[in-house]
Amino acid sequence: MSRRLGELGVPNKDYLLFQPTASFPSKEWPAERFLELSRSLKERTGRPVVVSLPGPQHSLAEFFSPELPVAAGLTSRELMALIESASLYVGNDSGPMHVAAALGTPVVGIFGSSDPKRWHPWGVPHRAIAAGLECSPCHGKWCVNPAQFACLMELPVERILDAALELLPQSLSSRAERKEG
Repeated sequence: MSRRLGELGVPNKDYLLFQPTASFPSKEWPAERFLELSRSLKERTGRPVVVSLPGPQHSLAEFFSPELPVAAGLTSRELMALIESASLYVGNDSGPMHVAAALGTPVVGIFGSSDPKRWHPWGVPHRAIAAGLECSPCHGKWCVNPAQFACLMELPVERILDAALELLPQSLSSRAERKEG
């Protein structure tokens, strides 16, 4: 993974990892907001942002790749190495979010249809961000709210940015603990 990061022009530590995908649309915060968030975080922290996508042909690869390095089509081991070396993981409620927690990487989890009280990351510094609408949590496969996916659309970039900035100092101590353990 260090070699692949080098090919992307990213150091093999002290980067922020974004995972903008999930199992269905009711869990996916808009890609445009991830891009806006990356600009704000890079400006505020100076840290590079890497985007992880499930496959090299994923439709978001071209959306992010002009501006951000994209690691796509990784094996499970590569994804785990990418997550474990990140200073912070920011992503939708998804399997990789839980892998990040299991590997000890601090997490900002973005929740749409699922219940953050039940599905939040465990055992690491984290922030589980949800809009807290009356209609959520819900079944998730379709939206009954007249404002489609308002649970995601009402989450502003600033809220995720604040959570990420709050966790970054904790990510340094968390990384040190991982190396000692």
